[in-house]
Amino acid sequence: MAERRALTPDQHARMLAAVDLVGRTGAREFEIGFLHEDVPVSEAAWWASALYRGARVIVEDHSHPADAAEGLAVRLLTGARCRCGKLVALQPGGAFAFYKARLIDGSEFTAEDAQRAGQCRWTRIASRWVPGCAGGPAFTCPRCHKTSWNPGDVREGYCGRCHDWTGEAGS
Repeated sequence: MAERRALTPDQHARMLAAVDLVGRTGAREFEIGFLHEDVPVSEAAWWASALYRGARVIVEDHSHPADAAEGLAVRLLTGARCRCGKLVALQPGGAFAFYKARLIDGSEFTAEDAQRAGQCRWTRIASRWVPGCAGGPAFTCPRCHKTSWNPGDVREGYCGRCHDWTGEAGS
C-alpha cells in the first residue's frame, strides 16, 4: 500500500493558492491525480488540470500533488494578462510572452501588445497568488499580519486567521 502523509503547512498553502487561482480564472473544472498506484507519493507522477470552455490545460509528472497544483497555477499565469492589462511576470527578470498568443477570451495578444502593456509582478503570498498592481483594496491584520482582499474583511476590519475584528472598519 502507498504511503499516506498529511500535507505540510507549505504544501497546504500551495494547494489552496492553486485552487483559489484556478477558481478566479473562471475554470469550469479542476482536477489533481496520479498515474502510478502502489508506489511512494514521490513516484506517483502527479498531474493537475483545469478546463476552460472545452480546452484542458494540464501539467504532469510532478513528485507531489502540491507541486502539480502549483505547476498548474504557474502555467496559467505564464503568458497571461493581469486584470490591470499588463503581462503577468512571475520572476524579477520579467514576463514571458507567447508569439501570437490566443487568450482564453479568444483575442490575440502579440509580442507588440505585450511590449506596450508592460508587466505586473505576481507572487504567491501564503495561500493566495496576488498581483503587484493595485489589485483592489486590502486589509492587513495588525495582530498576525495576514492580508485579505475580501471586500467584507476590508470594510469591517475583520481577520479570518484571528477570527476577530482587529482593525478599524473601512480602513
